[in-house]
Amino acid sequence: CDGSVDNAAVACDDAIALDDPDPMRAARAIGLCAQTTDAGVGKDKRWGVISAEYVRADGSLGMAAASHGIMPAFGPAKAQQGANLLVLSTGSARTPGQPGYVDAETANMGTTGGAPLGFPKPSSLCPGVSPSTSVHDPAALQVKVRVPTNAHGFGFRFNVYSYEFPMWVCSAYADVFVALVSPAPPGSQNGNVSFDSAGNTLGANSQLLLACNPLTTDAGASFPCPLGPSLLTGTGYDQTTQGGPHAATGWLESLSSAPPGEVITIRFAVWDAGDAIMNMSALIDRFEWRPSVSTVSTQPVVNPI
Repeated sequence: CDGSVDNAAVACDDAIALDDPDPMRAARAIGLCAQTTDAGVGKDKRWGVISAEYVRADGSLGMAAASHGIMPAFGPAKAQQGANLLVLSTGSARTPGQPGYVDAETANMGTTGGAPLGFPKPSSLCPGVSPSTSVHDPAALQVKVRVPTNAHGFGFRFNVYSYEFPMWVCSAYADVFVALVSPAPPGSQNGNVSFDSAGNTLGANSQLLLACNPLTTDAGASFPCPLGPSLLTGTGYDQTTQGGPHAATGWLESLSSAPPGEVITIRFAVWDAGDAIMNMSALIDRFEWRPSVSTVSTQPVVNPI
């Protein structure tokens, strides 16, 4: 507001190792470059990341270290901003050939935990199916951020991969991705700002699985898969076991309002439902502040990088 350009540089995530343990570098990988503190008044009360943690889906400590990774691309899916993107996985956050890779069918990280309050939720695509409340291999990045005073919202891009498609669609074992914001913005679902147009959370039972081979279940749930399976190449989700190749959403963008100048917490989280295998991975990148956001929404990115 002083007339000087002081926006943080967009590219702040180069030279970060695949297995870097510092969650502040993970925040940089998704595009949150500016850092600040809880202290400060007036002009010194700047916007930016106050803290970052790797946690489980319910916000408690204890996430498996191999369930996060920072990389320039996940198969054909490239970083959408800067040099790198963040991968969170209920298995190993790696692709075949990278150190520590374990295939997404069998990887078991040996952790458990609770689901966030209000989750899991049933899917409208799968009437009569109650999602399992048993949480395995939860993985999350939680950031505490002060919103710029001239921003009224934010957006970020993400891409969710599901090994449960197609064999375990409309089962109780559908793994879950959520992006939880606190305080909960208007239009969110218990704070979650990432869900499809029918209100379903992202996973094998969502309308936003777009990169796959077309499927119609016996119960009538339809997945036209307009992107085809090419995005899965080289990710481990292209394996043909369990009815594969499997599925991904392709790049999506979620938008949410945010109170200018206030502190909010965002938790990007995945977890295995009911068992510790048939994993899910979520790519997160291109976090950007917006001058105005009218409502919470999630839409496919028309021309991703």
